[in-house]
Amino acid sequence: MLIPDINPAPVCKRSQTGTALKRCRDAWQRAYDAVYAESIEGGEDEDDSIEEAQQAASMAYCSALPVLLDQDGVRNFISCVAHGVLIRAIDEDVSGRLLYAAQVAITALPRQPRPAKPLKKPRTPPPSPAKNKLG
Repeated sequence: MLIPDINPAPVCKRSQTGTALKRCRDAWQRAYDAVYAESIEGGEDEDDSIEEAQQAASMAYCSALPVLLDQDGVRNFISCVAHGVLIRAIDEDVSGRLLYAAQVAITALPRQPRPAKPLKKPRTPPPSPAKNKLG
């Protein structure tokens, strides 16, 4: 079985979630097309060719998942896993393990400092009425 060579996924920023999803979908499609064509040319049964192509495509999809290096990468990873389950590129049993890996990764990342709360101005008492100094 031919499995396309895929480079590790680049780190994607949150605004690039669409890019991460496209990378995973494209990897799935390239692998599926290549393995299916090779199987058919090799004289395999069409059902066997489809099953083999789907397995290779699933592996390619997972290989293209974003790297769990920072919070944005974890978010993109989760988005791709969820999408992969929806399009049946990732088996539901595998998705649980992948999402658990994302959970572990997010807890292992250094905490980002929370934005500082604005300081409240000290409450000053109202001015006391001026005392009449006449007599």
